[in-house]
Amino acid sequence: MFMIAAELIAATQGIGYLLSDGRETSRPDIVIIAIILLAILGKITDSLMKLAVTLARCSQKIKR
Repeated sequence: MFMIAAELIAATQGIGYLLSDGRETSRPDIVIIAIILLAILGKITDSLMKLAVTLARCSQKIKR
């Protein structure tokens, strides 16, 4: 979460920059693509974190 927030605040490249640049140049297509990319990356990250927690719990149960 903090990485994405930092990316959006002071971006000179990347998705945050794409979003800011699209907004400043009045390009709604770029803004929408940047928002969709952020949503997809957020969902992937969330799924990976849930998988990591599940695997950690399973490994703890096996060790007992």
